[in-house]
Order: sequence, then C-alpha cells, then structure tokens
Amino acid sequence: MKLRINGKLSRIIHKKIVENSTNSDKINVDIQFFANKGISKQSDRQLEKSISSWKTNIDRHLEKIRSPEIYDAGWSSKDERQRVGLINHWKKEIRISENNINDAEAELKKRRNSKNE
Repeated sequence: MKLRINGKLSRIIHKKIVENSTNSDKINVDIQFFANKGISKQSDRQLEKSISSWKTNIDRHLEKIRSPEIYDAGWSSKDERQRVGLINHWKKEIRISENNINDAEAELKKRRNSKNE
C-alpha cells in the first residue's frame, strides 16, 4: 500500500497501520487517529469554514453512494466485495465528517456560552 502523504505524518500513519494490522488482507486503523484534535486551537471562523467543508464532503460521499458508477469508472468491473468495500469506505468518511462537525459545533457552543457568562 502506498501512502500519498509526505514527511513525518506518513511515518506516523504507517506506524499506526502496522501496529494495528494482522497478517490478513485487512488493515485495521482506528478512525479516531484521524480525529481533528486541534479544534480548540482554531478560531471561530476556521471552525465555521471547516464545518462547511465537512458538510460538502458528506454531500459528495452521499452522492457517490447513490451513483457510484459516475465517480468510479471501473465500478461495473468490480465484484460485489469490492463494491461493498468502497461503499463502506464512503460511509466511514461520512461518519468521520459528522463526528468532526459535532466536535466543532460543541466547541463553538462552549465558546459562546463562556462569552455570555
């Protein structure tokens, strides 16, 4: 498997993948590893922009699930296992974006509540 991320981050991701993998063909990666841990350090404007991007990402992935043949030129040649795997991947991406949105909205709410006190 090739990672298209350069530098220190790719080494960290590769290490996590190797740590969580077995000898099977499946790779186990904890999606919390990719969680947005820097939310508390972002400005309100950055959080709002991120929320907008995550919502766009969700819409894009829902469209991929509805019409996968449009987004994957080789869709018709994939077997059922590959198709299910790709759809599950897109669903996981949606869950990650939803979690990020919830975290960012909670941070914004916390900030607004602390300003009103």
